[in-house]
Amino acid sequence: MNPSEPIDAGDFATWLSQMQGVLRGATAGTDVPCGDCVGCCSSRWPVALRAEDAALVPLVPAWLLQEPEDAPEGVRYMGYREDGTCPLLVKRQCRVYPQRPQTCRDFDCRIFTAAGMASAGADKPLLDKRLQAWRFRHASAADAAVHEAIQAAAAFLQGAAREVPGFHFPAAPIAIAGLALKAHTAFLDGKAAGLSAAELARAVVDAARTFGAIESLPA
Repeated sequence: MNPSEPIDAGDFATWLSQMQGVLRGATAGTDVPCGDCVGCCSSRWPVALRAEDAALVPLVPAWLLQEPEDAPEGVRYMGYREDGTCPLLVKRQCRVYPQRPQTCRDFDCRIFTAAGMASAGADKPLLDKRLQAWRFRHASAADAAVHEAIQAAAAFLQGAAREVPGFHFPAAPIAIAGLALKAHTAFLDGKAAGLSAAELARAVVDAARTFGAIESLPA
């Protein structure tokens, strides 16, 4: 498919339910219709290898295995080649796809589209083309309203939230998109209308904590 053409991202409510399950750790990934796209495999992202991914470690060049001091116990990170591609990507095919890391199973680039974000970050042109092409379908006005709330949350996190004293929201695009999904209820049904940036920041934190514990946000 021409990357400039729209690509069906599926029913929004169905996708959102699955993605929220992933964010809660209750769902083992989503079913992304990748086609021939290898955007996420070519985007200069280190991939966490957990204990259950031990069988993959011998397949990774030693110089691309990283063990940061602050990494969770038993977790290593698989780096990327000089061109930004995953070392397990061969001729645009994942050589371990059926046994790919849980990190890869959990990743779904549609999260950026859901958040209204046109880019997943620097040096990710293939991925950006894909997320810009996705088009969700909305079965109802209520579903469309939820989508708008997520986009409003992401816009706030990328803008006014940065200027609120005492709050330190994530800066990485993937973290912003994830937090927008978790905290979008603060923007539903006109709840954000009339709130100051500080009040809205607090509402975002409260909504995120209701969704699930967010240790990195202020108490």
